Amino acid sequence: MKKMAFDLRVWILSFMLTFFAVCGYSQAQDVSQKEMPPFHIVLTNGNYLKANDLRKNAPAMLVYFSPTCEHCQTFTKKMLGSMDELSQVQIIMISYLPYRDIKKFEADFGLAKYPNIKVGTEGYTFVVQKYYDIKNFPFLALFNKKGKPITTYATAPEISEVIKRFKAS
Repeated sequence: MKKMAFDLRVWILSFMLTFFAVCGYSQAQDVSQKEMPPFHIVLTNGNYLKANDLRKNAPAMLVYFSPTCEHCQTFTKKMLGSMDELSQVQIIMISYLPYRDIKKFEADFGLAKYPNIKVGTEGYTFVVQKYYDIKNFPFLALFNKKGKPITTYATAPEISEVIKRFKAS
């Protein structure tokens, strides 16, 4: 009887470990392979932009940011310093913060003068934030000219790394 109780405990323990391992594996996903999220944002000019509105046959960089984030501000400055190399990349900067905050950010950095940069808010829908399970800012997702994912960055990469990835795709 004692041996049967021990065998049952071993079997239950094995089953539970296998169950949790399978559940954990099915929950894990490589976000760098995710397609463009189905965003719908309000731009700083009051217009709306959806993922389907992006130009075809042009690479894209999605930047999820917070206007008050120092890392986001630093990344934006570096990005602007390399706009010659990023001029053909559609840059979509998305925040969840209110319109007035992103409008100020756009003005502070002079982003409106770059036709390839769109700045907007998804508001409290958190579609993009949930899609990628974003925890840090800025978060970047790069897409090639066919709209296929290249890679994601959970924290701000060097802009030279971003340019290198676009050139390689």
